[in-house]
Amino acid sequence: MVGYLYTSALKDFLRPMRVLGWLVVAVVVGLLAMFLSQNMALRAPLAQYGQISPTLTYKVMALAAAIFASNVVSQEVEQKTIVYLLTRPIPRAHIILARTLASATATFLVTLMTVFAVSIMIRDVGPFNAAVMHDIKALALASLAYTGLFTFVTLIINKAMIVNLMFAFGWELAVVNMTGSAYYLSINSYVLTLANHVESPEYKAATRFFAGQILGPRISDATAYVVLGTLILALMGLLMYWFSKFEFVPREDTE
Repeated sequence: MVGYLYTSALKDFLRPMRVLGWLVVAVVVGLLAMFLSQNMALRAPLAQYGQISPTLTYKVMALAAAIFASNVVSQEVEQKTIVYLLTRPIPRAHIILARTLASATATFLVTLMTVFAVSIMIRDVGPFNAAVMHDIKALALASLAYTGLFTFVTLIINKAMIVNLMFAFGWELAVVNMTGSAYYLSINSYVLTLANHVESPEYKAATRFFAGQILGPRISDATAYVVLGTLILALMGLLMYWFSKFEFVPREDTE
C-alpha cells in the first residue's frame, strides 16, 4: 500500500508541466555555471566545479525541497482536499511516509537535472566525473533530510514556505560562517562533507559564503553519515507520529 501511495504521489509531483519548468531551471543554471567558470580566476576545472556546484546546485535542491514539501500536506489543506486524503482506509502514518518519500524523490530527480547541466557546462568535468558522483550521493541524502524537515514544518506552521526558505537561504548560509562549532547545526555542513569537493586557496571569501563552505575543522565522513542518517530516520518517525495524532482540516483563510 505504501508503494502505491508513493508512486501515485510521485506521478502527481512530477507532472509533465512541472518537470518542464524544472528543466528550464536546470538549463538556466547550467548556462550560469558556464558563465561563472569562464570568468573565475580558478584554473582547475574540478576546483571550479567545487565552487560552483554548492553555490548553484545545492540551492536549487533546497528550493525544490521547500516546494515539493509544501505539496505533501500543506497544499491539500489549502485546497481543501485534505478530507479526501484522510478518509481513505489507510493508516495516516503510511500516507505521510509515502508522500514525503515521493517528495524527496521528486526533489532529488529535479536536482539531478541541475547537477548534470552544471557538470556539462564546466570544461573537462562532465556528468560521469567522480566529483559529480560524490555530489549525487550527497544530494540524495540531502533531499531526504531537507524534505523531511520542511514537511514537518508545514505540519506545524501555516504558510511554512517562508520559514523553510529562510532556513535554506538564511540560516544555512549564516551558520557555517559563525565562529566556533555552530556549523554542526547546519544540514548543509554534513552534505558538503560527503560531496568532498576539491577546494583551492584561490577561493574568495564571498564565494565561500554563498557556497556555504565550512570555515571550521572538517567533519569526518563517518560523522556526516551518522548525523544525516539519524536525522532522516528521526524526521520520518516524527512525521508519522505527528500526522497520526493531530487533526488536519481544510483552512478557511485561503479564500
